[in-house]
Amino acid sequence: MSPIPGKPVRAANVKQVFRAPAGWKFTGQVDASYGRVLPQDPMPSKPSWAITGTLTENGRTMTFRSDLHAYTSAGDRGCIQYVLHVQHDGSQVSAGVYDDGRAQIGNGQPIKLKGLAG
Repeated sequence: MSPIPGKPVRAANVKQVFRAPAGWKFTGQVDASYGRVLPQDPMPSKPSWAITGTLTENGRTMTFRSDLHAYTSAGDRGCIQYVLHVQHDGSQVSAGVYDDGRAQIGNGQPIKLKGLAG
């Protein structure tokens, strides 16, 4: 995929795996939209695909596949933004910031996810 803003990107059936930080679990609901990258990009719009995650490890890990595309039409300008819905997992973790979550998009480098437990 191209990291250059404004250049077309299209990747089909990309596996995406998310692991929640300690104290949290996913609900399986994923909201997606396009965000502005370049000033000339239109305001964000909703992608045309629905995403529902598959949960494992009692919701701690969520996996889904989707077609990722940006700058391929007038409706997909900008970057793809996800909102992954989470809830407390019922554990007795101590208050603090936990950075043991991660996101893995396709074959890309894992990205660390942080969570605040209160």
